[in-house]
Amino acid sequence: MVVEPEITKFTRLMLSQGYAMTDFGWAAPPKEALPVTVTMFEGIQLRNVHDWRQCQPEDGFYKRTCVIHRPTPHRMRLWPLTWRDDRGIFERHCKHGIGHPDPDQIPYWESVGRSTEAIHGCDGCCGIRNEGKEMQNAGV
Repeated sequence: MVVEPEITKFTRLMLSQGYAMTDFGWAAPPKEALPVTVTMFEGIQLRNVHDWRQCQPEDGFYKRTCVIHRPTPHRMRLWPLTWRDDRGIFERHCKHGIGHPDPDQIPYWESVGRSTEAIHGCDGCCGIRNEGKEMQNAGV
C-alpha cells in the first residue's frame, strides 16, 4: 500500500503561488516574459519591431527612411529581402546571390554612428559604393 504524503498548508501556498516541487526543493515560478510583438514583412517574421509611429512625420518632415515602415523606391526594392540575425541588418539579394544592405537602413546607421554597417562584399549591383555620402562616411 502506497501512502500519499499529506499536503500541508505551506505546500498548498507554494503551489498556489506558481512554485513547483522538484527533487532539489522548490523551483521559483517563471518570471513573466516581456510581451513579444510579431510583424510579417515581405514573408519574414520579425519580432519586437520598433513602433511605426517612430517613422512618421514630425512637423511635416519625415525623420528618416525605414526598411519596414517608410521604404523608398531604390533600385533594390524588388530584390528578395532577408534578415541577418548575426549582424542585425536587412539585406537585399541581387541576381548573383550577393547580399547587399538595404539602403533604407543607412540614414538610421548614420544617426547612431554605425555607418560601417553598410560595408559589404559587393559585386557592384547595388550601387551603394557610388551613390552618395553614406559610403564615403563609412570610409569606403
